[in-house]
Amino acid sequence: MLWPVNRIRRFSGQPRKTFPKEAINSLADAILELGEIINPLIVTPPKDEFVELIDGEMRWRAAIAAGIEMVPVTFNKNVTDVKTRHVRSCIANYNRNDMTPLDVAAAIQQLISDGYNQTAVAKLLGKSPGWVSNMLKLIKLGPEIRKALTNAEISLTIATLLGRYSATEQSRVLQEVKVILGGETKIDPTKAPLLVQKAAEKAGVKATPRTPTSNFQHSSSAQLLASRLARHLKGMTEDLRDFNKLEQKELKTVGSGTLEDLESVLKQIYNDLAKAKHKIETYL
Repeated sequence: MLWPVNRIRRFSGQPRKTFPKEAINSLADAILELGEIINPLIVTPPKDEFVELIDGEMRWRAAIAAGIEMVPVTFNKNVTDVKTRHVRSCIANYNRNDMTPLDVAAAIQQLISDGYNQTAVAKLLGKSPGWVSNMLKLIKLGPEIRKALTNAEISLTIATLLGRYSATEQSRVLQEVKVILGGETKIDPTKAPLLVQKAAEKAGVKATPRTPTSNFQHSSSAQLLASRLARHLKGMTEDLRDFNKLEQKELKTVGSGTLEDLESVLKQIYNDLAKAKHKIETYL
């Protein structure tokens, strides 16, 4: 069915906020070349002679840019409440990679406001709760850090790490990060925590203590367990360092395998422990 483009309203809860002008114009040119919009816009049933978008805002914007007055639509009577539409829009846009990291963070925050917890949001998006937790750190970013992320001056990993600092300190740490990077924007994600920590030390700031909220917190029992595990891992890594210092004649008493085999196993265990320790410390 065809519907007047000027009687379509955008969904105010649309999680996608960024619609690049170049992309809209490119799609408008493609629509004019084809002479039609192949995939109909999904909209709500008419109300007061208007419908509201459920899916297809990019096509709607492109149609307006192309000067098209009538567009194909499909009415969806099953998606009328705002909460369901938030979920549908978030999943659809995320799966199409249509949202920026900041859009994704805002969408996650909206879903949490709708009553979903982090585990539920993670399942909806096919991600881990830890990923959801990290994305929520972007909500705390100040304008300067948001701009740097949008302009690809810093990586997503660095941006989430900057979210651990207060708004007034983020800019100072960011400046030191840029100095350390020296114009480079790509960095190994595993090296980002140390880089940001070094930048923070140069800027003279410390990580802001986490303030638990009803929707974003680790339970005290989980934090206690993480603390215990971190202490045990630290002790194990120190034992491994001491073991590596033993003389070869002392190592011969360990057992039947070769020294090279033992060293290889120890190296793998040490690396695994270091990764586990770093991951656990994010809960503290």
